[in-house]
Amino acid sequence: LNEQPTALWIGDSYTMGAGASQPWISGESYAVSRDMGWRLTLDAVGGTGFVAASRYGPPFWERLRGDVAKIRNPDYVVIDGGRNDHGNYFTEMRAVIGYFNAVQRDFPRARVLVIAPWVMKSHPSDYFATRLLLAQEAKIRGWSFVDPLSLGWVNSYSAQLVAADGVHPNTEGYDYLVAHLMPAMAAALN
Repeated sequence: LNEQPTALWIGDSYTMGAGASQPWISGESYAVSRDMGWRLTLDAVGGTGFVAASRYGPPFWERLRGDVAKIRNPDYVVIDGGRNDHGNYFTEMRAVIGYFNAVQRDFPRARVLVIAPWVMKSHPSDYFATRLLLAQEAKIRGWSFVDPLSLGWVNSYSAQLVAADGVHPNTEGYDYLVAHLMPAMAAALN
């Protein structure tokens, strides 16, 4: 009897499916986890990141203790962040390295996958320094990495698939996103 693999997703409003008519069905983390056959534990708080806090909650590192309490030994940890971290690169670098070290310590058996930041209307050069930092730190730890901007499916077409807020994907946008993200994640994890 095979037990369903468990996955902890950490992220922001994109991760939770903001903008979708039914985020618990078509939102990125829900849909990809369902398609991968994972049992999802979600830690997604809008407006947050490695450094950024929002009116909805604290940055990733302040939520880690709660994540450990929610799920002891996940098979997978997906870190999907950095969209909201606009500021001092060196502060962000220290936060990313410290957070990655803590994830490695707290979830030593998990397969970790890092998704580089992007939004539906991103340009190929957006988040350049953060994407390089995340790629480098994931590689050092032997973690998987997916960069939607370098893969090319964030483009003029995706830019049309946004919700009324002008930022988040709409339901069709999440369908598009999941159709690209799931195979990219599966390939990165293999």
